[in-house]
Amino acid sequence: MVKAIILDIGGVMYKEDTNYPRLCKQLGLDLKKFMILWHKYRVSSSTGKMSPKKYMAAMANGLKVSPKKLHEAWRYIKIDEMRKIPRMETLVKNLKKKGYIVGSLTNIMGVHHKMRLEIGAYNHFHFNICSCEVGLRKPDKRIYTLLLKRLKLPPKEIVFIDDYEVCLKPARKLGIKTIRFKNYKRLIRNLKKFGVKI
Repeated sequence: MVKAIILDIGGVMYKEDTNYPRLCKQLGLDLKKFMILWHKYRVSSSTGKMSPKKYMAAMANGLKVSPKKLHEAWRYIKIDEMRKIPRMETLVKNLKKKGYIVGSLTNIMGVHHKMRLEIGAYNHFHFNICSCEVGLRKPDKRIYTLLLKRLKLPPKEIVFIDDYEVCLKPARKLGIKTIRFKNYKRLIRNLKKFGVKI
């Protein structure tokens, strides 16, 4: 019997791919150079080894632009383009009403985490495990072990939903039920297969 449902945020709750070409065009930056730096610092930022301030300073230094100017443009574009995936917020609320523990497990850079907090992206969950806060990223097995410790439930009583298969495999190996998110209708069908009451 399923007692907890855990969801990824980006790609499941929100469409939030940052429009880096738009950002670079707005600031007159070289997109190729931007992406090289982004890849260089991404893991450090998303595991909390680099604070949002240090991350933005490192990016700005490499791009020869003011950190403040870069941050302001980045924040505006990121928040402007974040879109809730239809019906997912309502689903989370309904699952909570049905008595399920509903949490999030997400990989997120510190700078983007702050922007999510601004718009209340985490507000509807009982708890949130964010890579930049716990120092671990999916698909590292340890982040799923951390989830199990947090829930104090047998793996078979948990469903984990993510849009990337690579992030589902370690959870599945631990005995957690998994669903790859494609769209809302398919998700509902898959949840019902696991006996989840919608």
